[in-house]
Amino acid sequence: MSMIEAPEPPRRPRRKYKRRKLPAAIARPANELTGITVKLCPPACSAERCVISGIGVCSHPHKGSPYIKTQEAIARFNAAKKMLGKRKVDV
Repeated sequence: MSMIEAPEPPRRPRRKYKRRKLPAAIARPANELTGITVKLCPPACSAERCVISGIGVCSHPHKGSPYIKTQEAIARFNAAKKMLGKRKVDV
């Protein structure tokens, strides 16, 4: 090392990240849309109540018409689209 070259600063050690687990009390609830496919509605749907629309009209993104009136129904419809992988249909 000559007089012109500056010494290198010491390197800081890398930070070690730890993944935290959610406690059992804060665990995420089961999703009503579990089991939805392109051709079939979720098992939680019935003739009296569609899981997506919340009423007796089917709002499956690939089957029925999106009969949606509330913000909660719009959120469930968008979640169903994401689960199906089809984001082309917009409300």
